[in-house]
Amino acid sequence: MALLSWFDGIATARYVLHSLDVEVVFFLSYEVDPVCNDLAAALWPGALQRGDFHRDSAEDIARLLRQARLPPGTVVLATAGPPCPDFSRIRGKAAPGRAGPLGRMFDEFLDVLLKLKTLCTDWPFTYLIENVVFQDWNDCAHFNDRLGTTAHIMDAVDLGPVRRPRLWWLPAPQLVAIKRLPFLKGCFSTSKPGPPRLNTEVSADPRIQAARAPTGDFAFHPDVLSGKATIPTLTTPAETADGRPAPQSSRESMRDPATVARWQEDNRKYAPWHYADRALLRHRERPSDWMVPPPEVKEYLHGLPVGYTAAAGASTDERARMLANGWHAGVARFAIALLLATICRPCDAAALAPAQAPPSQAPQFSDIALGAPARLLQSEPLPLTPSPWGGSCLDRVRLLTQAMQLTFAVPPRPPRMGKHAYITEEACPQQHLAAALATKHPYHMDPVPEPSMTFALQFLRHLGPE
Repeated sequence: MALLSWFDGIATARYVLHSLDVEVVFFLSYEVDPVCNDLAAALWPGALQRGDFHRDSAEDIARLLRQARLPPGTVVLATAGPPCPDFSRIRGKAAPGRAGPLGRMFDEFLDVLLKLKTLCTDWPFTYLIENVVFQDWNDCAHFNDRLGTTAHIMDAVDLGPVRRPRLWWLPAPQLVAIKRLPFLKGCFSTSKPGPPRLNTEVSADPRIQAARAPTGDFAFHPDVLSGKATIPTLTTPAETADGRPAPQSSRESMRDPATVARWQEDNRKYAPWHYADRALLRHRERPSDWMVPPPEVKEYLHGLPVGYTAAAGASTDERARMLANGWHAGVARFAIALLLATICRPCDAAALAPAQAPPSQAPQFSDIALGAPARLLQSEPLPLTPSPWGGSCLDRVRLLTQAMQLTFAVPPRPPRMGKHAYITEEACPQQHLAAALATKHPYHMDPVPEPSMTFALQFLRHLGPE
């Protein structure tokens, strides 16, 4: 894959591709922050850092791609997180949107991107763009029209205890294919006014994520650990020791005297809501000792390796600023994985099924209990159509998902008393007893195969233990 990253920040897109085991043969980065550039250079030495994106036209970038002699079938992925302050709801009605000095960079970037797309005829081309949830929905509609697609809100709170609702733009063809993926059934929702939402809920439990955070002698608030509360979206620290004024959207935080006192004690370093009781870390043995989550905890909350932003010797405040301005790696990984799953060449799912065992003939529970795993592993794997990048594990996952025609859902909870019980009669004690005596005990019923077990056995067969 060739990665073109505008407003690259801390190179989160590059890290996500690395975490997905995607080979990056060319990495072009545009970023003007010297601290971010030092970090990206330390982490990804092969990056071609070009600084201000205004210096290169679409033709210049296409020429750089040709000069790189990309291997056949290389996919070009363009990523961007244009500057967001002019769009932010924190500024309220004062947000100038795309007419502001930073907001207009979004349109200037799109001028290059859309032209580049027409020039990249030798390689599959896709993109992923992120920004804050806009104060003015008209700005969102404007960028939707320019890109010919629809922005969706994805929020990091689906993956862990920290909030970070953001707009994400994916190309329309890939978005249509993503909506057809069976395991995303029910994850899309709409709300008016505003963009639709894509829930990124996977197997991650926010409570487990909070409990595993590297907080040392400190701990999150009990409500965060229990899942009743979340950590607010990360914001940048004040640029000077004089602190920062309270944003217009912080009225509720300013009503709590204890929150205001802690905010002032810390020289108004962050937005006031970061000093609310639930947002802080407190010492496990001395609860009166508190602290705002340090960079190591923020890295963990954003799905990055602990210590990621310390690679080039940045200060604590610089690390906090870079993290607040960067992507949430977990959400970005989710979005990029969906792109990877849909840019493969289309294939006939029916042709993937082995003749001796059509996809509809899933093993029954008795087969599994009597040694089906061994028989499944001895059978022939499904034939696979090569992907543009040579047939990766993700390609196999996509094809096998199509072939098995499975729809994934949360496993059903065990029956409870009342309307969910095996015996529903509960108005009359005598009738309840008679129904219970005539009912087969659950342990004597034929078990229903759990879909995940069937799916796991099929994948073990087709992908191989390695």
